[in-house]
Amino acid sequence: MKFFFIECANREAQEQIKELSDMNFAIGSHTMTHAFLNEVEKEQAFWEINASKKIIEELTSKKCEWLCLPRGRGNEEIYKMIMDAGYKYIRSTKIFNLESIKLGLNHTTIHACPIRPEYEGKNWIDFFDDYLKKSVKEKGTFKFWVHYWELEKYGIFLEFEDCLKKLKEVKDEQIADRKNKGTSVTS
Repeated sequence: MKFFFIECANREAQEQIKELSDMNFAIGSHTMTHAFLNEVEKEQAFWEINASKKIIEELTSKKCEWLCLPRGRGNEEIYKMIMDAGYKYIRSTKIFNLESIKLGLNHTTIHACPIRPEYEGKNWIDFFDDYLKKSVKEKGTFKFWVHYWELEKYGIFLEFEDCLKKLKEVKDEQIADRKNKGTSVTS
């Protein structure tokens, strides 16, 4: 599970980063101020990318390998800047993707948000269920995310929690299946 923070310099965020890191969560950057990196001056983009990484690594004593693009916005120049800063992975907000995690740019599967235009007015949970089944069948990598404020604004805490339970059930089934087949299990 990954967590991305917007304002890493904020004292409250720093406390959360340390606490979650101590609980073995991986902490990824979401820049310093949530600036759209391809819409700001190069100097600001450089600072947004590098300062957030430095703060996270100082707080956690661990490498910060992920950067989630604010609003999923970037371009080749920004991707290069991110990789040159020492990140291994970039996450966009493009949905409906089941590809395995790879170095560089990675897209996501489902965004727990009822107003995504890609959902064309349909319930996001139906897409969640369909893509979760598809990921199991095709042995794809399911990547699920939400902003905390969206949970509050759209009142979807319980739905999100149900989805997390479904993900855990799938993982538990996969672990049991691997154990029964005598293959190694990694989490």
